[in-house]
Amino acid sequence: MKNIKMIKNIAIIFFITEIVFINLTFSAEKENNMKGLIIHGKNFWFMITEPKGWTIEIEDANARQLNVYFVMAGYTWDNSPGLIYIRVMDKQGLTVEEHLKTDMKDYKNKNQSIQFKKYDVKGFRYHYASKNYLIDNKYCDYLCYADPGPDCKSYLIFVLTSNMKDCGRYTDVFNTVLKSFTWGGDKVKGGK
Repeated sequence: MKNIKMIKNIAIIFFITEIVFINLTFSAEKENNMKGLIIHGKNFWFMITEPKGWTIEIEDANARQLNVYFVMAGYTWDNSPGLIYIRVMDKQGLTVEEHLKTDMKDYKNKNQSIQFKKYDVKGFRYHYASKNYLIDNKYCDYLCYADPGPDCKSYLIFVLTSNMKDCGRYTDVFNTVLKSFTWGGDKVKGGK
């Protein structure tokens, strides 16, 4: 009897998950010309959409200690004028604001000519900390550190990187990718 009840519960969860995924994928493709994707790792999973005109790289991303990256169609990591990448990290008991502040300090120690500008992601549904890094008047990075929730052990780093001349051209695409993000989970019993 317990097995039948457990099988019913699993079937219901699977059915609901499939409906949500199909609806997210359909609405993303229909409204934004984007493909819905599920990205998973050892202890997490999330959904994200691939922007039109960009391609996803997972194997090469993993080799670079990232979870996924997007390059413009026809380009590679080494020659794409714009690059968006995502990395899932352990919170280590810190907030996304603390992680971003540490990152900014590290960058400043390595490169005195870096500038940090305000960068907001309007409509992003997760708690986040973000900045725009202007590096040597040559490169531009938009960083968004996202916290999927207090019961999650992970946070994510989303980065758009480009040369200074082209960086502003890709912020709308980056914001669209951020807004398409849906955290699947990594919740650990006991909330830690």
